[in-house]
Amino acid sequence: MTSRSQPLYMQVKQYILDKITTGEFSPNDPIPSEKELASLFNVSRITVTTALNQLKNDGIVFRVPGKGTFVSPNFTSEGKSAQNDIARNKTNRIGVILCHLKSPFHVNLIYSLEHAITAAGYVMVFGKSDNNIEKEISLIDNMLKNEIAGLIIYPTDGKYYNERLIQMILSHFPLILLDRTFPGINTFSVTSNNYYAAYNGAKFLLSKGHQHFAIFNHVPDTSAINNRIEGFIAALNENNIIIDSKCNISLETCWIPDSNNEHVKAIKKVRAFLENNKGITAIFAVNSGVSLIVYRAATDLNIKIPEELEILTFDNPSSFHTIQQLPIHYIDQKEKAILCPKAVELLIAQINSQQVSSFINECELVDYCDTPPNNLL
Repeated sequence: MTSRSQPLYMQVKQYILDKITTGEFSPNDPIPSEKELASLFNVSRITVTTALNQLKNDGIVFRVPGKGTFVSPNFTSEGKSAQNDIARNKTNRIGVILCHLKSPFHVNLIYSLEHAITAAGYVMVFGKSDNNIEKEISLIDNMLKNEIAGLIIYPTDGKYYNERLIQMILSHFPLILLDRTFPGINTFSVTSNNYYAAYNGAKFLLSKGHQHFAIFNHVPDTSAINNRIEGFIAALNENNIIIDSKCNISLETCWIPDSNNEHVKAIKKVRAFLENNKGITAIFAVNSGVSLIVYRAATDLNIKIPEELEILTFDNPSSFHTIQQLPIHYIDQKEKAILCPKAVELLIAQINSQQVSSFINECELVDYCDTPPNNLL
């Protein structure tokens, strides 16, 4: 069912998804033309094209030039995979897939998930996709072959959805997305309220008198990162502060160090920006890895933090990166206390065929001076 609060292209996308899952549109059936959909929703053809392209990238429809758009033959009228129906399994194994283990946040996730899964009487089967969608699909297939009862996944970053995940979702296989959502796809997720956490973070910096900001991001095509940037910018806009496009910078890596020395290029990029924009007094880094790159670049230039430049990020950047507490404000997602236990709770409820709903966690802003001592778990 569509919601009028959704973006217009999402309303079109959800309308088609609903028609498929209710059986009105069957595999290989044509869906209404772009012109018909544009007329039905009173939107532009561009809006309809955006919706159809996303459905195509999701593997839910296919398009034939000059013929139209058709429901993928992989899906039945019940929204299940016709070729690879993914069945529930009665087992005590729960699959967990993370995209990497290169940050304290992700390491906390795996430890906390394993603790919650074990406490619930299940066994965790773990896989790491290394942010590679083909590897992610292979991990899922192997886990399904070994009969997991459900899956908790922190999916790979990128513009497009994993088709295997879409098949699982449409097959109603017990599944929880962690720290991500799939806009337009009805699935269950456990996420932080990224938008309002970043919004409140911007308000915090504004309350300290800052007027000149920059944003450093990484993989902005994910729901969490997009929401963080949107929330931060919304708070600035309310105070008549507009972020110039040159002050919203994307980095190729968010880790120090990385195997390809991309962090060296990133540090140089940030350093050049700071040298050419000396009026910037506050920076929003979308995650802790990015904040470390900004911190390194600033200290290379002998910029005093926080006296001359304040940095705000998500997740504690001091956790086992360094033995000292860094003067960086961070937004605590409470992954150990809330996110992971809730993800396991909701997945087990699905396994037991109980009704569940997605969960959104409210974060807490931590001033660097209030940062507790280092503690891995």
